[in-house]
Amino acid sequence: MQKTKHNKCVHNFLLGLCLLAFLTSGLWADEDGDNSGEEKNLILDWSSYIQAQFTHTTKNTDSFGIRRARLKLKGEISDLILFQLQVDPLKSPILLDAQINMRFSPYANLRFGQFKVPFSLENLTSSSSLDFINRSLVVEKLCPGRDIGASGRDIGISIYGDAAKIKYSFGIFNGSGINRLDNNDYKDLSGRLVYSPFDSLSVGFSYYRGKYNGTEVQSPVKRNRKGLEFEFIRERFSFKSEFIMAQDNELERQGFYAQGAYSLKPNEVEILIRYDSFDNNQNQQGECHKIIHLGWNWQITTNSKLQFNLEFHNQEPFPGRDVVLLALLQAGF
Repeated sequence: MQKTKHNKCVHNFLLGLCLLAFLTSGLWADEDGDNSGEEKNLILDWSSYIQAQFTHTTKNTDSFGIRRARLKLKGEISDLILFQLQVDPLKSPILLDAQINMRFSPYANLRFGQFKVPFSLENLTSSSSLDFINRSLVVEKLCPGRDIGASGRDIGISIYGDAAKIKYSFGIFNGSGINRLDNNDYKDLSGRLVYSPFDSLSVGFSYYRGKYNGTEVQSPVKRNRKGLEFEFIRERFSFKSEFIMAQDNELERQGFYAQGAYSLKPNEVEILIRYDSFDNNQNQQGECHKIIHLGWNWQITTNSKLQFNLEFHNQEPFPGRDVVLLALLQAGF
């Protein structure tokens, strides 16, 4: 069983690498060949990172593992058309992002394909730039795309842009997750609006409305989300918080997190603390999960870092407290 899983990961890694290499070589061939036109001005940007992690827990087996192994290719074909392709051989399916952007102006742009649903500050933060090793419970459990195991992504179209001190993004999605066609007659709507009165302060609101059915024989059920976010960053100190409410058919769920960070050495070493609370059923007691996170980050280079997290879990109705120690080393370019 383990050998089969290992072989599958190796196969996926080679497949993803070959796919990106093929695309790159083909595009460079056009640039170096005799073709004329805008392709000669093609701009390509490779990036990649690997995350190795150790997990110690009082209730489960300690383990080393590879958390992520991302390969990303971004390209600017012309002033109008851009694209992004990202794969992770450790994921199934391995394709995460496959998007085409049409850049009309700073105020209005279009995005087609598979990409992150515009909802939540932490959801839209790259996995390589997270403050803590794990995302908050409320984002993992309730954020569209993450609540169905799709890494926060879906297939659809969105319009986004900046206007004065406001950033916005609105989209229409299948609502079925990554690499999946729509399996009902409904399209899901999502939007995020962020207002920044000052460079150090931003407040935002996210909204999602849709219907979801896990299988083709299951009737679609209501899947609505509302989220509030707050971010304050000034010199060495930062504070972030989010609150999300969800309605899945008749089930109402909600949660929030609040975190603070202080840089001991600017852009290099910081200490963090976060309180994380998630209620899986507001109409029934005994389904609340709370975590206190303590963190230490060392930003070795722009894309490489070392993180240590200590998590204190209190999950109802299970007795006792689970303590988890996480260590993550990221190397990237």
